[in-house]
Amino acid sequence: MKEIIVYEMIFDKTLEYRNDIICVPFLKRCWNEYMKIYNE
Repeated sequence: MKEIIVYEMIFDKTLEYRNDIICVPFLKRCWNEYMKIYNE
């Protein structure tokens, strides 16, 4: 299995409150999509 290792992440934008954000748990079947998005 491939792994994503993150040492540091920086968010340099202003946070805006939004109540339409939905958090979902990690899904193993989506691993390749997570990795693609992270690496971009």
